[in-house]
Amino acid sequence: MRVWLAGLTMLAMGGPAAAQDRIDSPYRFTDHTQGVGVTLGYLAANEGRLGAGPQSGPAVGLRYGIVITGPLQIDLEGLLAPTSRTVVDTAFTADSARVTHGEADMTLLIATANLRFNITGQRTWHGLQPFLQFGVGAAANLSGDQALDETVPEDVRFDFGTSFAGSLGAGLEWYPAPRWSVRADARTLLWKLKAPAAFRLANDAEADRIIPADEWEQNGLLSVGLAFHF
Repeated sequence: MRVWLAGLTMLAMGGPAAAQDRIDSPYRFTDHTQGVGVTLGYLAANEGRLGAGPQSGPAVGLRYGIVITGPLQIDLEGLLAPTSRTVVDTAFTADSARVTHGEADMTLLIATANLRFNITGQRTWHGLQPFLQFGVGAAANLSGDQALDETVPEDVRFDFGTSFAGSLGAGLEWYPAPRWSVRADARTLLWKLKAPAAFRLANDAEADRIIPADEWEQNGLLSVGLAFHF
């Protein structure tokens, strides 16, 4: 009888002890090292002092990420922004506004390599992974001259060309499933706008009409994306 009582006591004590060993944690480790995904965003562009730079509009792209070590990873991203730009002339209207000839189509390519720092490391907190990122790359106009550009002299035509592009931002990635994630981020993009020769050589008496040869413009980018990790 005593043996049975001792056995029942041990079983009763073992139940709570086993329960105490299972401590649920809000953190979950991510066992993947790579990921590919699509991005949709909105570019809030600064058209520059001349007002001839790319305008704001939607953007779509692809992203590939690879973990380097610990909380660090590299994200390679390419974005296409189908937008437009104003064709500006050197003449002024009666109210001192520059004469414009309409808007020309422009397809902007933004390609960057981003160093990403995951604040929670290689794990999520309640499925969430906040991060900071810094990137460098290039922005280029894929459209070239448009028919509307022919309405102004060659030295008046704006040419975005290819510019260095830098980015700085932060975001949040949510894992509803171990291999799938939804991401949202906000970034500042920096690139250079160059004024056409006719504007750089202008010797206007009014200071507000003088256009610098080039300007570094700060632009905003809000994006969301879906990614598969492996």
